[in-house]
Amino acid sequence: MGTFFSNISKLTLSRGVSIGLGLVSTPIVTRLYRPEDFGLYGVVFSVASWFIAFSCLGYYSAIPLAADRREARTLVRLCMWISAGLTLLAVMVFGLGGPWLAGILGEPQIAPYLWFVPLLFLIDSVKSTSESILAREGRFGVISAVSLIDLNLARLVSILWALVLTAGIMGLLMGAVMATSLSLAIALAVGIRVLWDQSGEDEAPAVSYAQVLKNHIQFPKINLWNNLLKVSTGRMPVFVLAAYFDPAVVGFFTFATNIISLPLRVLGNSVSDVFYPEAAREWNESGAVERALHFAIKFQATIGIFPMVALGLLGPLFFEVVFSFRWTEAGVLSQILAFWTLMNFITAPISSLFLIVNRAGTRLVFSIMHLAVTLLSLFAGSMIGNVRLTLAIMSFSLGLVSLVMFIHILRLGKAKVWANIKVLLKEMWFSLLTLLPAAVAFYYFELRWPSLGLSALGAVVYFGLLYWRDKEIHERVLRIMGRRPDVAKPALEPQEGDNL
Repeated sequence: MGTFFSNISKLTLSRGVSIGLGLVSTPIVTRLYRPEDFGLYGVVFSVASWFIAFSCLGYYSAIPLAADRREARTLVRLCMWISAGLTLLAVMVFGLGGPWLAGILGEPQIAPYLWFVPLLFLIDSVKSTSESILAREGRFGVISAVSLIDLNLARLVSILWALVLTAGIMGLLMGAVMATSLSLAIALAVGIRVLWDQSGEDEAPAVSYAQVLKNHIQFPKINLWNNLLKVSTGRMPVFVLAAYFDPAVVGFFTFATNIISLPLRVLGNSVSDVFYPEAAREWNESGAVERALHFAIKFQATIGIFPMVALGLLGPLFFEVVFSFRWTEAGVLSQILAFWTLMNFITAPISSLFLIVNRAGTRLVFSIMHLAVTLLSLFAGSMIGNVRLTLAIMSFSLGLVSLVMFIHILRLGKAKVWANIKVLLKEMWFSLLTLLPAAVAFYYFELRWPSLGLSALGAVVYFGLLYWRDKEIHERVLRIMGRRPDVAKPALEPQEGDNL
């Protein structure tokens, strides 16, 4: 358990610091760039994200599951060849065919910027491969450093671009490209050096491409389409909103989703990076993933639910104070999307269990359900012509599907369903209770700054109560402070207070 929690904590701390630094610079970005700029950037990035779902045909996800380093090296080579071939295809489709594609999307002004799609694809594809190597080798510290650079350099470049040249979509795109390129270089250099270290290995021949293609056929056959459907679900609102509403609406939605997804990017990705190899190990040893599931869910609940609830409850307040009044509508949209975001935050980091237990087909079914519900909700709401109602229908529908998926994951992992649900409900209850005074002050008395102060006080009270009521966290903090001896415990062994 110590390794499990320490690895998650290491990644979460780094990404949390990174997000914190990013939030300091984001108000500058929102005062330099207009909602319309974010809208056009959102459309271009959504196109890129859709094609990025084909990265390495999904084989990079097989690297942590490789039997040994020889198989992992062959997988890396395979990923590089696939990335090169798909990049050439992207140049023809999105570069040369950019004007035609922009016309179909109803946004002809983005045509010149679609040349960025092949570049973004290549960078992301190689970066995903490199981070899979680092995760397999347990180099979570390097992953933390890469995340720190990626998340903060992008905003810095965008700010400098606006100040020196001009604020527009080009500044946002150049920020993303330069930041991701630098983090890619670091991850690739360390990953290749570690994986190609052959000290202590015998002279056995390398694993053939044919063998790894056969061993991990589920990734291009099923998991690739899972990723594609998942990305389509997340990006489809941008395309539909762009077709029915003006670019400012797309900008509000893009910015709102970027902010409310921070807990998933910070904590959820950290849990996912550690949960995948740990859960695979536990499944191979015992045929169940009860312990890894419970610890992952508990970590998310105790650390991540409070900020999620705070954004959902007081989104307009935070957006008004931090990002200025012209982004208030984005704060309202963050509230509307809160239920979907919360359920996705809980479910996404542990969804890799489908791959571990060889039930990728089931995950594909849920991905199809997510996309179908998204399309039906968006088109039904768009016919009414009300943005808020459209997104409310979508958020509620997707949240319900994710809830069903969460329960199914627990059952596949042979975990106790109600015990884990109670962990989530308890943290939601304490979050709402400690944020209630701030909500009353903001919505009933219309006090902005006092409400913000009460929100900060609520956070202190919440985590103070968490320290007091959770014996395991209490003991861990005391050990960190040196007031308790650090007694070694078996990995992933449930402790008192886990409610299992």
